[in-house]
Amino acid sequence: MTCAHCHSHNVVQFAISPAGRPMHYSTCRGCEAGWWTSDQDNSLVPLDDVLALLDA
Repeated sequence: MTCAHCHSHNVVQFAISPAGRPMHYSTCRGCEAGWWTSDQDNSLVPLDDVLALLDA
């Protein structure tokens, strides 16, 4: 995994499956960028969508 912002390989990931939808949060330890990604199609997931799934 490489950070899209600074191209660092120092990225940490955490996996969750809210409401049966597997996804992971990635954060760059170099530039501190963070993003949610769907494990189904590898697309970016907006934070509001993640929070709505966690609230369901």
